Amino acid sequence: MIASTKNFSIAYKPIDKITRMDVKNWIIEADKKYAYSTINNMKGFISSAFNEAINDDLVRKNPFKVKLKGVISDDTVPKKSLTEEEMNSFLCFMQNSNVYSKHYDIVYILFYTGMRISELCGLTKDNIDFDNNCIIIDHQISSCIPNKKGAFIESPKSKAGYRSIPMIKEVRKIFRKLVDETNESQIDPVIDGLHGFLFLTRKGMVSNAIDWDNRFKRMLAKYREEIDSQFPEVTPHICRHTFCTLMANKGMNIKTLQYIMGHEKMEMTADYYADGSLSEAQKELDRIISG
Repeated sequence: MIASTKNFSIAYKPIDKITRMDVKNWIIEADKKYAYSTINNMKGFISSAFNEAINDDLVRKNPFKVKLKGVISDDTVPKKSLTEEEMNSFLCFMQNSNVYSKHYDIVYILFYTGMRISELCGLTKDNIDFDNNCIIIDHQISSCIPNKKGAFIESPKSKAGYRSIPMIKEVRKIFRKLVDETNESQIDPVIDGLHGFLFLTRKGMVSNAIDWDNRFKRMLAKYREEIDSQFPEVTPHICRHTFCTLMANKGMNIKTLQYIMGHEKMEMTADYYADGSLSEAQKELDRIISG
């Protein structure tokens, strides 16, 4: 990622001299060589660096807080959510896998809470409120600029990202086990003053989005090899997308779903309702008419 940014003149300009216009020109240059999603990832990487520079009083503002869609067009092919049958099939495969069953709980949580993977990785035992049966989201883990621990703490993506997600019975059961295991563990890494993290790597470091992206690639490859070579893409974000789409198709109130997802604008949630199908439309019509 860093090597890619060195191909542009902006990489050699002092950080306190970089302006929003410089960033827009960089985006236009990058659009000639890279896909929209790649540029978006690069921009997010550098923007995180500027946030850290602001915290260290090296710069006053973050010029990379530019809306990408306002500069170049989005040519990204939309990712589809899984159907409920596909989701259950993938979970069943994981639960019975000799290799990947150890990841079943995490994937189940992603499918049934709609959390961002960065939010999940940042959870500590203090974020699980068993008295009120909810998961408190008040920070996330960033892996863009690793420190010695492999990650650092950031605020949620937006103001709406601060929320409490209700737990269904099975999710609560999983978190009860995870919290108990964390309480018994001798390994307790500290990142930016926080400790008691629930998801650690085998080396005792806090897990991050990159770790899980790679795990999902391996899990999907194995599923396609053993069960269905044409199975659709599955990533942590598609788990989130699937949760939102399934809840929308099952008739959850859009404002409630917006709150659970932590979407800043209702339009973002409404887009998920568009992921319907003929069969789902038939079910909804039958439900309304028969009701």
